[in-house]
Amino acid sequence: MDEQQAQAAFPFPLTYLYQLGSGRAKPLKHWPVEAVLVTPEYVFVGYNAGEFGGGLQRIDRATGVVSDVGRLDSPVNGIATVPWKPDCVAAAIGLIHMFASGQLVEVCHDQVRLLYERQIPEQIVRDTNGRIGSIPQHTTAFFGLQRQGEDLLAVGHDGLYRIGPGDRAQPIPLPEFKKVAGAGVSFAIANVVLVLTTVNERHSLSGSTPILVPR
Repeated sequence: MDEQQAQAAFPFPLTYLYQLGSGRAKPLKHWPVEAVLVTPEYVFVGYNAGEFGGGLQRIDRATGVVSDVGRLDSPVNGIATVPWKPDCVAAAIGLIHMFASGQLVEVCHDQVRLLYERQIPEQIVRDTNGRIGSIPQHTTAFFGLQRQGEDLLAVGHDGLYRIGPGDRAQPIPLPEFKKVAGAGVSFAIANVVLVLTTVNERHSLSGSTPILVPR
């Protein structure tokens, strides 16, 4: 069963699974849910509270027990199964608040490791009045993640990234967006729609950021 089939076959609310648990189960966080992935064994829930943090929790579908995944405390904006490691999932982490920060992590059972991170060096900038300033060193903030065939496709604030086995990472420039009903939309990438949205601005100073929508 692939992840899309698993999502379609799981019609119950997350609170139902929590109520099935026994013993001292950890409660679900009372934070905005940004991403959900259902696998045959678990329900993964990613949270995005903007500048106030985030995280990733896992619900055991057999017992309903809820557990935190690693020590992730930043916004989790996307979750997908890893094609070359079917027992593992990847999570996209990203936040823009003053400056960008984020990474892609791999979760295999109770082990969490860095899958990809793009370091962006300090940048010297000049405003419209000619004043010179700097943007400190930062990392790409990731706002979406999808499985595409044998790769993962992640969208960051500065472009697309195709991730493959062996931690292979191929940067891809963002395509041109067209205005559709007041939103920026692109159909240039197969099987997904890219949308520029300010929805994340409720929680941080992110401005317009791209997200991935399956199609």
